[in-house]
Amino acid sequence: MKNRRVVSSIAILLLVGLPESGMAAITEAVGDMMVPRYRHKTQLLEGQGKVLVFDGRNVKGSLLEAELYDPVTRQFTLTTSMNETDYASYSSGSPMPIRMMATIKCIMPNADNLLFVGGFGRPEILDPNIETWTLLGAAPDQNEPGGPGSVYDHGWGQLCCTQGCVVSDGATGNHILLFAGHAANMGLMELYSYPDHHPFQGTFNILKDANDPSGYLVDLCIDRRPGSRIEWVQLSETRILITGMIAPGRISEVKEGVAMVLDTHGNAEFKSTLTPTELQNTPRTYAHMTMLPDGRAMIMCGQDSNGKLLGSCEIYDPNTNRWTPTGSMIAARDDFGYCTLADGRIAVFGGRGRSPSGGCGDDAKPGTPAANVLDSIEIYDPSTGVWVQVGSMIHARHLSRVELLPDKTVLICGGKDRVVQNSATVVVAQAEVFTPPPSD
Repeated sequence: MKNRRVVSSIAILLLVGLPESGMAAITEAVGDMMVPRYRHKTQLLEGQGKVLVFDGRNVKGSLLEAELYDPVTRQFTLTTSMNETDYASYSSGSPMPIRMMATIKCIMPNADNLLFVGGFGRPEILDPNIETWTLLGAAPDQNEPGGPGSVYDHGWGQLCCTQGCVVSDGATGNHILLFAGHAANMGLMELYSYPDHHPFQGTFNILKDANDPSGYLVDLCIDRRPGSRIEWVQLSETRILITGMIAPGRISEVKEGVAMVLDTHGNAEFKSTLTPTELQNTPRTYAHMTMLPDGRAMIMCGQDSNGKLLGSCEIYDPNTNRWTPTGSMIAARDDFGYCTLADGRIAVFGGRGRSPSGGCGDDAKPGTPAANVLDSIEIYDPSTGVWVQVGSMIHARHLSRVELLPDKTVLICGGKDRVVQNSATVVVAQAEVFTPPPSD
């Protein structure tokens, strides 16, 4: 039955002509994931040519298992699992494993392509060459994230959200930026700094405000607390564009969207500034942001102050510090997968669409098929500012992840489908590969 469905899906797609190219996009089923999951992370390991899939959740809860996708065999295999780490407590007092929501991930510079992963709990580092995860601070001579130099009790265990990326501030060594938001720490930001080829021998430095030498750098958002989904893109080696800074419960208090630019200035004193951008035209939370090939950034969709899904998109120009509307998606959506294709176009996959009531989709009644989970694929062309639907996935899904593969195709894996079976949400195990149509 599955093969029949795959062939049928491809056959239908081949009959769908694109307005621009006259060709249809194709997705093909590949091997199922070893551990079905959603809200997970993916990372192309260029040295191995494989995609690492880790973190996330399924019906069992938060996951430590990790797996690798091989584009040659088109199969997933389990690799070594992430480590259990410290435990924190919910407000109810019940324990929870901190290793959940690995919101920080980046390839560490000058560290033999090691992958830095953090979030709730102590960070850990993956050596893909020997498939080994090592907790930061696990050895006596290594830095202890919860110790002196870090403002956070459990590394970043007490935060509602964290993110991280590689930056330069002019100091010796390599630096990973960690910015976060929580009522207790008011959005303080840190750099994890380490010497070349010694990723475990680092220290934490709290960013200082360049305009106030006695003060720490904090975010500028409503109530000084980011929303539940910080989005960022790296404009340059020292400048980061950050948005999603309005807490969902506070979005009705502002008339325009809030964003800011963090600049570490390339100095050696860990002094930085935050500068608000011109206000976005549409206030939104739960949006996604990505870079365009010409150095501008685009924010996509999200929800407005009434919780209604948006299809609108805006572009930020760092040269003018202004946001300008661009073409809207054909289908309003959030929680979609997205990536930049090899030719610079932006592709989005699935997500949650509007329910019949016009809301954000999770109000679908249990026991009914969820038409509000999308299978459609759209592509944005920066040269025209227009979104075009180019086909559909085999399986509707949201909270999935996508990764551009070396052969310029796209891996789509994991996610949830709101098709309800016995009142239980389906976690999608099936993966598929998308072949983009040519651009004009």
